[in-house]
Amino acid sequence: MLGNTSMKSAVDKWMASDSHKQNILSSKYKNIGVGVVKSEKYGYVIVAMFTG
Repeated sequence: MLGNTSMKSAVDKWMASDSHKQNILSSKYKNIGVGVVKSEKYGYVIVAMFTG
């Protein structure tokens, strides 16, 4: 499975990635949009967009 089994799994993977973690913790972003789709093949597919 290439996706995530849970929301926690996705956040754990993001925080384990230096580039994702930098974006999440950056004060330059003021807004975040998150999309979540449940897929039988991939588990949860989650996309996040950060804007200033």
